[in-house]
Amino acid sequence: VELQFLPFLHKNNNQFTNYLLTDILDRSCLDGEKHSKLNTGLAHYYVRLGELDKALSIMQNHITKLEAGNDINYSDLIEAYNYQGQIRYYLEDHEEGIRSMQKAIGIAREQNVDTSRIAEITGNISACYWGLNELDSAFKYNRIDRERSLQSNNRVSYIFAAIFTARLEMYVGNTKEAIRWCEHVLEDYPEIKSGKWPGAHLALLRRLSKLHRKLGDYKTSMQYLDDYLGIRDSMDILNRTDGKLFIESYSDMLIANIESENKLREQELQVALGEKELEKERKERNFVLISAISVALILILLLLNIRVRSKKRELTQKLEIENLNTRELKLSEKLIREQLKIANLEVSYKNDIKKHLLDHLNGYNQLPVSEKNNLKLFIENELLIRSTTGKMNAVSDEKINFLVDLKRKHPNLSEKDVELSSFITMGYSNKEMSIRKNITIESVKSAKKRLKKKLNLSANESLADYLIQFLNDDEDTSAK
Repeated sequence: VELQFLPFLHKNNNQFTNYLLTDILDRSCLDGEKHSKLNTGLAHYYVRLGELDKALSIMQNHITKLEAGNDINYSDLIEAYNYQGQIRYYLEDHEEGIRSMQKAIGIAREQNVDTSRIAEITGNISACYWGLNELDSAFKYNRIDRERSLQSNNRVSYIFAAIFTARLEMYVGNTKEAIRWCEHVLEDYPEIKSGKWPGAHLALLRRLSKLHRKLGDYKTSMQYLDDYLGIRDSMDILNRTDGKLFIESYSDMLIANIESENKLREQELQVALGEKELEKERKERNFVLISAISVALILILLLLNIRVRSKKRELTQKLEIENLNTRELKLSEKLIREQLKIANLEVSYKNDIKKHLLDHLNGYNQLPVSEKNNLKLFIENELLIRSTTGKMNAVSDEKINFLVDLKRKHPNLSEKDVELSSFITMGYSNKEMSIRKNITIESVKSAKKRLKKKLNLSANESLADYLIQFLNDDEDTSAK
């Protein structure tokens, strides 16, 4: 009977299977191991019928009986807790499912029984965390499942762990990584294609078809879908869902081909339009360039015109300034000549006064000779008859030119500065200058300091030496 009931399950002979299992379980002739397998089989039968609560109740009673026995079969207990966790996963009671599966792992470790199944149970825990949407934990337990399966060389456990890895990657949107895991299982584990696990093979083919369709690789997607439908057809299990999947995939491929053709035509049209746009843009760019060059040339001409006018204005102003300076020098020369005339008249007047005074002085015979001589000396000194006469006679046209040239070289000199320079070159003393200008001697000294500063002379340079040297150089130039 144990060898017979599973084929009935696969053929969905529900009435006979239910009768068979229930009748056998009611008999007391079965030993513990067979009884445990039949309980698990019956729970599995109710899971297939969708009666999950009934299946969970069967497994709970089964676990209670196993734990209550004197000689506990830990392998059966581990399997019972594991399958109880799977049923709770189907009921979406994921947290309780994780507790049941962790209980199974704990028993396996404590009793050191069926440790090779720990990887498989860990994979089931990963599925529960995926149901809770705790993806980090789901990936963590899935990785542990794969590693332990490889360590224990459990190929079956590793294959299903890798398939679930692809499912997780697909869920989080890592399409390329999901494809890599699916293709890894198909290529590296030939038992998948051998028909040993047709369900796993079909799931992989269908998943690969969907993943490639998601990437837009419709050609590869259709190849996997053809393989999937071929296997389903050979097993005589094609249904409306498969037809719907084929229609959806084929429609997507046709739409993709149409879109691809449309894109190609659009690109060709864009290329054609692009060439026209480029030509138009080239013409606009040339027009802008020519316009910019024309504007630049006009600006350059305007700037040159403005600069020429500015230079012309500067030259005109310079000529006007030179004319004004020349006019001013001529006026200065005229003024100096007038001043010399006045000085000559003054000298002549002083000579007349001197002669008149000396004639009256000589008429006073009562005065002693010594007093007369003192009076004569006083008259000579006060009127400066002796020195002034010689100096005034010494003023020539060359000296007048000197004063004009001095004014030209140093345009910042005032009329008083030029007059003071002429007195210095004629050898006037400070006292003579003070009498001549009717100012104090200190004022004469201050005027000399100001003149020295205007001539840019240092404190050690002599004002008189500079002016006399300038006079001599000017006379030499005039002679040449």
